[in-house]
Amino acid sequence: MAVVLLTTLAWIYSFAAGIHAFLAPILLRFIPSRQILRLIFLTYSFQIVLLPAIIYVWYTSHAARDRKRRGSTVGLDTTQSEDDETTALLSDSATSPTGAANLRNRRSSGSESRFLLRRKLRTSMLVLSLLANTVLFVLCMDFVFWPYLFKKNYDLEMTRVGGVGSNSAKIFLRSPANPVVTLEIRRTGNGHPDAWTVCEAGIPVVAENDFTAVGTCGALEPDTGYRYRWTTPGGDALLVEDGLEHLKFRTAPAALEPSRYSFAFTSCVKPGFPYRTKGVRGFHEMGKQDLSFVMFLGDLIYADAPYLYGTDVDSYRWHYRYLYAHADFRNTFRKLPFLTIYDDHEILNDWESDHAAPYPAAFKAFNEYAGLTNPHRDANTTAIFEYEFGDTAFFVMDTRGYRSWERATMLGDAQMARLKAWLLQVKDTHTVKFLVTSVPLTQNWQWERRDTWAGYLKERQEILDFISTNNIRNVLAISGDRHEVAITKLPGNVIEFSTSPLQAFYSPIETYYETAEDQKIFSWRPGNIKWGMFTIDTARKGNPTATYALFVNDFQDTPVYEKTFELARLGQ
Repeated sequence: MAVVLLTTLAWIYSFAAGIHAFLAPILLRFIPSRQILRLIFLTYSFQIVLLPAIIYVWYTSHAARDRKRRGSTVGLDTTQSEDDETTALLSDSATSPTGAANLRNRRSSGSESRFLLRRKLRTSMLVLSLLANTVLFVLCMDFVFWPYLFKKNYDLEMTRVGGVGSNSAKIFLRSPANPVVTLEIRRTGNGHPDAWTVCEAGIPVVAENDFTAVGTCGALEPDTGYRYRWTTPGGDALLVEDGLEHLKFRTAPAALEPSRYSFAFTSCVKPGFPYRTKGVRGFHEMGKQDLSFVMFLGDLIYADAPYLYGTDVDSYRWHYRYLYAHADFRNTFRKLPFLTIYDDHEILNDWESDHAAPYPAAFKAFNEYAGLTNPHRDANTTAIFEYEFGDTAFFVMDTRGYRSWERATMLGDAQMARLKAWLLQVKDTHTVKFLVTSVPLTQNWQWERRDTWAGYLKERQEILDFISTNNIRNVLAISGDRHEVAITKLPGNVIEFSTSPLQAFYSPIETYYETAEDQKIFSWRPGNIKWGMFTIDTARKGNPTATYALFVNDFQDTPVYEKTFELARLGQ
């Protein structure tokens, strides 16, 4: 019975140790999911519990064997001389019972020695296995909990540029030490910079908003460079150590003006992934390009992966502070406009529950750090916004806040009506129209179809039919979320460009497959760092163009893929 129990425990232990050793590198290097973290906890707990049990069974079973052996030799003459013992061992065991007993004892002693050796070796191997898995377990705990416990960044002070139009700009600030601040700007590039002028004074920076604030500058000139700074009521400039010369932006071209410009887009960023990765390289590489702005398409934080620290507003705020504290983010976006929409991981994975809890807490944190700097007036109540850059128009959808699987809607009635009205409004005024959606429009991704537009095909078809019926030309869509890349021609002559992640795991298997309705143009899977860049040229002679370039991992200076799409001129 003891042998059966021992064998069973050893098999369970070995299985748990093997699974743990397999899962830990996946969490640290490939997929930092909550499910894997739970399995790591479970398998390591099995090892902690089972190893003492295995050792106990080994020792108790041997003790029982030893007692049995000693009992079988009671009454034998153990005081024989060495000569008698030798004679007994050499004599015929059949005619010498004492010699036979001693021979059995000697054999038993040799068997016992071999058993003890095997037991020590097996125990040592199990202990070494536990030690190795303990190291892996500690690394996993370090990856999951060390930043949250020891990098609170309560004292973070930084600024960045938000939405910039042709005559206005929004600037973000976090400054715990200054309860009231003033935003000032001055025009540059004319040889003699203008004097500093006040954009907005008396801006409160309070704990209720985690010491964040947004200032707005109006009455700006199109396509003009500006510098900005934050000052205290006493006139002292903030963030001097960052270099005030780096705090700058350029306004968009005049409304409807044909132009040539570039912008980047992607989604999904997890700082510190893979394990102990320093910085956010994708943001750093974006800063080296000649971009007019960045459109980030969701999963700016991973509030629930690999561990949900909480669903209160302070827990969500920590994730934004942790990202914003990275120099790659601060240095890039203190001078490059950053626009963003949220997706599911700013709330909870695969969110589809409308405004139910914890949405209010998640949305408040998102607004404080990201939403309020987007270029729309109603940012306090909705994440949907429209944006214009020259004669290019963007409609940024909220695909999470109004989604309901029960009602079979991703956008909700009000957002759908707003989208249709926008399409008609820009139909004959803007050369290029971008639909911005955090999840892909295409149904070609076969994994988690319910999480994308593939789960809401009726509503998707309503949008595509509306575009086709009203003969709206040059409609492009950009999306993220899938941690892969694909260019797809959709019904209604809409082309979608889906690109992600900026810094996260990529899908280990192909999940994008062409369907009859959605025609594949290009797809790409490998790479923890992937972002796309569009160069829109509506000022050129001939037809306008949209050039897409894909940047991946170590190929950051040169795109791994580039393709130019010719568009139609207005009125054609």
